[in-house]
Amino acid sequence: MDVRCIICNGRSYLKFKAREYHVMECRRCHMIFINPSEIQGNYLKQYENDKSSPVKYYTLTESYDRKSYIEKLNLLDKYFPDKGTLLEIGSNVGTFLVAAKKHGWDVSGVEPNKRACKYVRGIDKEITVYNRYFDNKFLADHQKKYDMIFSSDVIEHMTDPVKFLSISRALLKAGGIVVIITPDFDCLLTKIFQIKPTEHLTYMKKSNIDGLFSASKLRILETLNTHRCKSAKAVLYSTTFTNDDNKASLMFIVKMVKALHLYFLVEWVLDLFKEELMIIARR
Repeated sequence: MDVRCIICNGRSYLKFKAREYHVMECRRCHMIFINPSEIQGNYLKQYENDKSSPVKYYTLTESYDRKSYIEKLNLLDKYFPDKGTLLEIGSNVGTFLVAAKKHGWDVSGVEPNKRACKYVRGIDKEITVYNRYFDNKFLADHQKKYDMIFSSDVIEHMTDPVKFLSISRALLKAGGIVVIITPDFDCLLTKIFQIKPTEHLTYMKKSNIDGLFSASKLRILETLNTHRCKSAKAVLYSTTFTNDDNKASLMFIVKMVKALHLYFLVEWVLDLFKEELMIIARR
């Protein structure tokens, strides 16, 4: 199987199989990715139709996500103590946007899910969320520049992460930063819950991100291991368990936790992990 790396065009090898999908690793830059020829052409529809990253899931996790985002915003204060303009890619129900606005940022977002955009307008009409994809057309139509481009749990969904970061870079002001949060493939929790080949198309760790950011002409300033607080109840609506193309067979575990009222115990265990990478880079 001759599959070229999506980042550096180097030769790759089969690292493992996830259901019928071949997960490859580049021999040169060590990026881990789904074989591009196996990605269905209409895969983006799952984000438009509320199947992947559904509104129901993110409304249930709002209080948990808010706590995580406030911690991250505090970490970012050292780069912009006076705040500035911020664009979030993949804003869903707007939890980060609301937290960032209260923190002093001038915020806006981009989100393909129409239901999610409507939800944001319902909680704060002053926040602008563009109901569209973050792509070259968005870049061509958009004149505003930002001090920060922020995305959490988005880049791993991209077929072309170099293009995603390059568009982000193009929308930055001089001295602006890109903040990317993505599952850390070196973490056991990620290997158990985040291998979802119909959604997560790339798998990152500290040792394989340099080539990606270099190809995007971004200079990494800092890479941190962080944690996202999780709601055990919301897992009922997570595609980790409910999407037939991923791991629906594990739903019985979720139902057992619900029946035995073990939510607190599950959340306590999950809080022991730092399962995310937070990458801060400058143009």
